[in-house]
Amino acid sequence: DHDYCHLAQLSNADNAVALARSKNVDLRFFLNPSWSKSSTDKNELINRLRDLLHVLNRAQKHVCLKYFLNKAFPRLRDWMSILDLEMITLEGPPPLTISEHTILPMCIQSLEHHSSLSGNVQIMVQYGVLTLLMDTYRFLGSTNDAALLLVKLIKLIATYPEHLNDLYVTGWIGVLAKWVNDTDNRLSVPAATVLTNMDRDCGTKLGKNLYLLHPTHRQIQETTAVDVVLVHGLLGGIHYTWSQRQACPEAKTFFGITTRNDDIFVKCAMNNSSIGDIPCTLFDLDEEDTVGSDFLHVLCDIPVSQTGSCNLIEKDDFILSFDRNEEAFKQLGKSPMCTTLCWPKDWLSQDCEKVRVIGLNYETKITDWLSWCPVKDKDRKSRLRNKSKELLSQLIECGIGEKPIVWISHSMGGILVKHMLMEAWKKQEDKSFYNLIENTNAVVFMSTPHYGSPLATLNEASKLLFLPSREVQELSYNSPTLVNLHKEFLQFLQEHPIKVVSFVETKSMKITPWELEVRCVPPGDVGSGVVYEIPLGHMDICKPICRFSFIYQTILQLVRSAVKE
Repeated sequence: DHDYCHLAQLSNADNAVALARSKNVDLRFFLNPSWSKSSTDKNELINRLRDLLHVLNRAQKHVCLKYFLNKAFPRLRDWMSILDLEMITLEGPPPLTISEHTILPMCIQSLEHHSSLSGNVQIMVQYGVLTLLMDTYRFLGSTNDAALLLVKLIKLIATYPEHLNDLYVTGWIGVLAKWVNDTDNRLSVPAATVLTNMDRDCGTKLGKNLYLLHPTHRQIQETTAVDVVLVHGLLGGIHYTWSQRQACPEAKTFFGITTRNDDIFVKCAMNNSSIGDIPCTLFDLDEEDTVGSDFLHVLCDIPVSQTGSCNLIEKDDFILSFDRNEEAFKQLGKSPMCTTLCWPKDWLSQDCEKVRVIGLNYETKITDWLSWCPVKDKDRKSRLRNKSKELLSQLIECGIGEKPIVWISHSMGGILVKHMLMEAWKKQEDKSFYNLIENTNAVVFMSTPHYGSPLATLNEASKLLFLPSREVQELSYNSPTLVNLHKEFLQFLQEHPIKVVSFVETKSMKITPWELEVRCVPPGDVGSGVVYEIPLGHMDICKPICRFSFIYQTILQLVRSAVKE
């Protein structure tokens, strides 16, 4: 430990980042930050957070922050109203008392929300927010709930390279090195993104809406041949949209007994029942090991119909069914039943090594009855077009366009992809946009409402009741904006014949507690290129059940063909 401590003292910020991005690094290479009194004193920690929020509010006023201070610290409101007359006329319900257990997480959320204003990150760092966050992390413990709140704010701060040394001296690089190896993707993916932004040798800058899914560690040499960009849809996210679908529902049990190793008498005592109450079928569990030893993998996403062709899958490259034996598994190189929380991150990185996977993560909502911020929602005109411009600039900044690109989109994400491609097409005189267009190799649409959705079409009375968000209004069926966008996209395809693959849903999905079955995308909305009609619902079509999945194998062949080209 003495030698590790000595090496850590001789290190600098750049060396620490390089170590943190190395696989299986020893955490003793990183210095532990010094302890402060507020790390153990909750009241002092709350007071410091309150003072910081008040300073930020005075430096740059934010209505949401005002309301939070009014709600969380009612005693502070009395003397604040003397200094700020706007606090007296602040609209909203009377201030409520917040529980002591939630005050710290809510303060962190307020800091993250307030950082959306330009210039606030610099003010936060200037007033010691990194030390304060470290004390909060130590007080709340190394639980994932606390870490998930903190890593979002650290990610925003790390987008500014001038704060690298501040993150180093406060001990956050060592914490990020620990988080990047966490089994929870919600923590490891943002941590890997932060470390990538701080790595000056890498030269990649990932904006606030971009997450690096692969590679998460430093590479000995540049091996990226293809960039895969994931774009989720309405109410989606990189940690939900691209998860794996469960092969089967949870097994039903009798008295909590699922295997032959469970003690029946203990289970009966816990349930206040007798042995005679156990069904006879319970004793058939001994035969469980032999059941399923000779079966075929039946895929539920085999297309029911196909329109168009682009010669994606060679006959020898794809097998629709596999016997349960070692030879079948070897044909794909990996077991198809391996579980994953993000299939593009785990499966594509193994089946196609020369790939970089970047996920776009952005906020969406379906109704304005939910939380509304006048700062974030100040531009109410064409939210999708403005969001696509913002995402496109971040993609250009991180180097998208220098290598072949495969776009994978779900639902409304396909609309954003078309907006981004059209925006780049109109600005081809700029070399960065020209390269992005020329290097776009393929686009995958999963249940994309190219002409809108009937679910988003509401009459005036319904709009007053449900207050649909701007995104939902722009997805109304046969919207002129969407129709014109698709016409432009078809013209773009004539000039740039890229591969387009569409997976169309043919089943309805269940929503609401009453399990109403609805079809999100009309069956006639097939888009362009090769179209596969898949017997799945809107939410399941982007979640392959295993690596033998037809959808996954099609996407894999797209990526592999991009690597070859």
